[in-house]
Amino acid sequence: MSKNTKLAQLSLGILAAVLVVIVLIAPARKKKLLSAKPAQAVETSIEQIISNAKADLSPSQVSSIATWELALNNARDEDKFAYMDTLAMNWIVLKQPFIAGHYYKQISTVNTNVANLVKSARQYYSSFNSSGNDEIKSTSLKTATELFEKALSLEPDNQEIKLDLALCFVENKDNPMQGIMLLRELIKANPQNENALFNLGVLSMRSGQYEKAIERFEEILAISEKRHELLLYIADSYVQLGEKDKAIVYFSRFKSKTQDKGLIDEIDSYIEKLKE
Repeated sequence: MSKNTKLAQLSLGILAAVLVVIVLIAPARKKKLLSAKPAQAVETSIEQIISNAKADLSPSQVSSIATWELALNNARDEDKFAYMDTLAMNWIVLKQPFIAGHYYKQISTVNTNVANLVKSARQYYSSFNSSGNDEIKSTSLKTATELFEKALSLEPDNQEIKLDLALCFVENKDNPMQGIMLLRELIKANPQNENALFNLGVLSMRSGQYEKAIERFEEILAISEKRHELLLYIADSYVQLGEKDKAIVYFSRFKSKTQDKGLIDEIDSYIEKLKE
């Protein structure tokens, strides 16, 4: 998630531009809980997906991908992993995580270790969040879940993988509570687990439990007061609860923490609307 949140993207609903989920590896790596695109049902195969993706590329990009594909096809078995990895990285740059995940999964099938499994799983989860295709979304979430489960079986105490898996479970409409329980398990093991707290806060907002969301975000601020972006989450939660005065307090607190003149002006404008 980018912390450069623009209040113009604020609505009286959830902070769509802000509400994303932090992955455990680093504060800069985040995952979206809310899908941005409406899903469409289209029958696909990996070959068709690659073909469709190439149709949107420039001639030079197509040529580059074709060069690496040819190299992969002609490579000795011991060299294929390197070319698969290069193709995956190229497709990541081209914003095609499903295809990147496909190549990483091929690597993990032969060279099965936690790093390869997680690398593939995270691309599939990214595909789940970004795709507008029903079949791709479903396959992406299913595959990501399976890969994270396999990775966790190799490292049962890995907290990062547990969080990733929890997010997959949460998106499973058949049993989202499985993900919530796993997040709670992470917090029980470490009450200062900011990422698990954050995700539960976001989930509380998504389900309209704004009081609980505020509690979670306040817990994080007590641990790390420099997490200024959380002031926006709390402010919006108070807006949803109809407590505009408290919302204004938190918007003002956030405003005092940023040097972005444009953002400050937008916050001021939003505050004026709340006062109406």
